[in-house]
Amino acid sequence: MFGVFAVLCALFSRYAQGYLSDSFAAKCTDQFASNHRAACECVVRSLARVSEQQMSVAQYMYIVDQITGDTCQSKCNVLVFGVGGDSPIWMHANRHGHTVFVEQSEHWAQRARERSPGINVVTTAYSSSSRATAHQMNDLDARYWDFLPADVSSRTWHVVLIDAPTAYDGDQPGRLQPVWFTARHVAETQSATHVFLHDYERPDERKLGQAFFTLPFRTQPVVVSSPIRPQHLAHWALLDSGNIRNALARSLRQKHFLVGGQRSVILNVLSTGENETDTACARDMRRQSSVTFRENSPADGVVSVDLESEEDGLGEPIASGSYLQMEQFRRAVIAKTYVVLSALRFSYAVLLVDIDVFATAKFNLDELFAVTGAAVPFAAQQDQNKGECVFSPNSGFYLSLPTTSAARHLQRVARVSVMQRITEQMAWAEILADQYGDLFSDQCTAETAHAAHNGSLERNRPVSLLNAKLYPNGAWILDAASAGTLPSALSDARILHFNYIVGMCEKWKTARKVLQWWI
Repeated sequence: MFGVFAVLCALFSRYAQGYLSDSFAAKCTDQFASNHRAACECVVRSLARVSEQQMSVAQYMYIVDQITGDTCQSKCNVLVFGVGGDSPIWMHANRHGHTVFVEQSEHWAQRARERSPGINVVTTAYSSSSRATAHQMNDLDARYWDFLPADVSSRTWHVVLIDAPTAYDGDQPGRLQPVWFTARHVAETQSATHVFLHDYERPDERKLGQAFFTLPFRTQPVVVSSPIRPQHLAHWALLDSGNIRNALARSLRQKHFLVGGQRSVILNVLSTGENETDTACARDMRRQSSVTFRENSPADGVVSVDLESEEDGLGEPIASGSYLQMEQFRRAVIAKTYVVLSALRFSYAVLLVDIDVFATAKFNLDELFAVTGAAVPFAAQQDQNKGECVFSPNSGFYLSLPTTSAARHLQRVARVSVMQRITEQMAWAEILADQYGDLFSDQCTAETAHAAHNGSLERNRPVSLLNAKLYPNGAWILDAASAGTLPSALSDARILHFNYIVGMCEKWKTARKVLQWWI
């Protein structure tokens, strides 16, 4: 009986708020006719006195300040996921702008229309599941971001508040779809947008915010807590003047090119060295690496990413504490994976290139992309030396199409690396040997090894190893240099990769020698 009474009380409270809020808004407007912010605070406090709200007064006013302040001065386009007793706050704050509410329940949408005349509510059906948030983050299916009517998805939004759909247990839709839509929308429109995500203290909301806002937009959130409620509010100022230069999402949009109709980018990644001298060598090498790929691929199609740069906002984002406790090398390599995943989620194919990889005049993107397809969306350079029977992909040069299988594979590699505290290279080898055996394990034969190195091995795997003669790794280059056969051994090489050399300055020194010899 008590449960029924509680439900009835909750329903009445939500029912009454619509009528109360209209009168509150009118009284507050009359009382503070010349001070719109004060009128908004009056509405917030008046509602808080008669019913329990989702946020504290301070949290509400923090958002109100973005709507009424310099962001757009009450003439915003504001998109709010969820309707409720606090909906009149956003309508009143943005009274001269355009406000749209997105609701999953037609029942509550209709009630909102009845109680708040003039409210603009659209309904939608969510296909995500709170229980499967981590899994669906790498399910690159358009239904997760293409779920709103065209008049909503095509408009530029200055402020987005995500406080729905419900996500308090595994049977609820969770916040994946609103978060994913917002991130892609900002990346596509390239507009400065203030994004607010409520319930940021929950693991799923924090994970989504980091993956879709913090990392790809290089923006750390401002987290506003409440002194009376456990819920946290996170705020990202995406693509504003303070971080617009370093945002990965902006670089992808500006520098992508088409290969067979597929939006694609080349990511040239840099992690700092062990000391200032090493770091200087790394930057010199990265500049030369970028030049070679720009010269042999669509103009200016190379996006440079500094994994360790504080100004890029990568101090914490990719993670939980487990990442931050790892040594620098493994942490940097995992950071690469999360940058690639960000690009895949925005539907870009990614050619990842370490700074010690250089393109030759024979490098051809069409040829490289032809290795991949629907069945094999991921192609990587071979890591091992010729003659060996154990192979693994190299994490310094690979091509990934924006498919679910490729994204899930990369996510699993990063997870295994963290859980087992091994490098990603080792994680790749372990996963592929476990899943596919033969070529990726010690069970392979000399015949399959020879076939693989010559690019003639038939495979039915989502991961393809590139022809080692066309895409040689550092071990091949060093062997050829020692034998004095470098020009002939590498006559067909599409790239030169100087891995297997310790230290950035040693890599750069060897690269300059080989490049001079090669030329």
